[in-house]
Amino acid sequence: MKKNDKKRKLKYAISTVFFLIVTILDVFDLYNDIFNGRGHTIKDLIWLVILILATCGNYYLMKDVGTIDDDDERDAYVEMKTNSMMFNILN
Repeated sequence: MKKNDKKRKLKYAISTVFFLIVTILDVFDLYNDIFNGRGHTIKDLIWLVILILATCGNYYLMKDVGTIDDDDERDAYVEMKTNSMMFNILN
């Protein structure tokens, strides 16, 4: 694994842990809203869904770092275009 991949994986791991902690705190806040009747239940449900999606997204990005699927299609496209016949003629 390259050094850049290790940094990206660490960044996604820290982000995943952060969003997991915030998600757990939001679950406790939702629990208090439901049983104490503060009235912010719908707002907390929406935030809970957003936080769960962010946590899962960062987790899957972390798992994808350094794999073959990590290569972006745009990189292959740019490489194909720079090695094209027209580029060689212009040079």
